[in-house]
Amino acid sequence: MSDSPDTAAYWEALNTFVRHYHIGPDERGLYHFDADISFRSLRDVDQRTRVYISLDHNAVSPLRFAEHGELNPVYVHTEFRPGNNAVKFDNQELQITGTSPKLGRFTVRITPLETP
Repeated sequence: MSDSPDTAAYWEALNTFVRHYHIGPDERGLYHFDADISFRSLRDVDQRTRVYISLDHNAVSPLRFAEHGELNPVYVHTEFRPGNNAVKFDNQELQITGTSPKLGRFTVRITPLETP
């Protein structure tokens, strides 16, 4: 991963992901679905929760998780912003990589519960 994640690739990954899984927006323009989350860092978490995606480029956190169990901002990151994290759609899952003072290097895998 480079020091400056590609924001165009971030948005492309989110768009490809919601199109691939035929996830439609709600009345506010949010895409939401239940998924299995695998968070690997200094702290490992495997949890099922709700994921929210906004394709609005002005959104503060276009990709975030509902807090559930150990998926809690006290322990791990639950919001992912363009420019701070690298995001790609690969192997039927959304993959996020980054580095933070709180967790060191981290990798997150998002796999929706329902597939096409």
